[in-house]
Amino acid sequence: MAPQTPTYAATHSLAIFRCTLRCSPPLAQHPCFPREVDLRGRTGFATYFGGSGNEHCGGVAPDSNGNAYIAGGTYSSNFPTGGAIQLSLAGGEDAFVAKIDTSGAKIGYSTYLGRPPGSSPPGLLEQANGIAVDAAGAAYVTGVTNSAGFPVTSGSLRTAYNGAQDAFAVKINPSGSALT
Repeated sequence: MAPQTPTYAATHSLAIFRCTLRCSPPLAQHPCFPREVDLRGRTGFATYFGGSGNEHCGGVAPDSNGNAYIAGGTYSSNFPTGGAIQLSLAGGEDAFVAKIDTSGAKIGYSTYLGRPPGSSPPGLLEQANGIAVDAAGAAYVTGVTNSAGFPVTSGSLRTAYNGAQDAFAVKINPSGSALT
């Protein structure tokens, strides 16, 4: 029998735990909550993921080794990063992309994705809403931005911001260190 790739669910943890957890201060933090579930519905791991500000998960996908890739948005200046394209929050909400190993205990990489930090004016919104992973481990992320400085690659379909809010699609290399 062939090995089975785990299924992942990502949700806003406050929605899951609203009746059982007390937030202090109320509704101040909304960490991302990735959870691995096998085909029989058993939890492999469940963990909080985020910083001290608000986060949301826009999507989750497994790779062929069972690692979980999550994408969403964060307002946290202390969001966990490593092996990153962007190490710090640019202001407002930045998108994020992270790879978590099969145990749920180790971050393969985690990065902000948005307008460069210190840009003027800062972006107000970058939000990842979907993610897929190919056989080589490259992540494909979609979302929205209202920042003219959102990172784009040369020769791409559009390299200039065109409106009040544009959609984006990016491909991140398997190590999480660059857009490709």
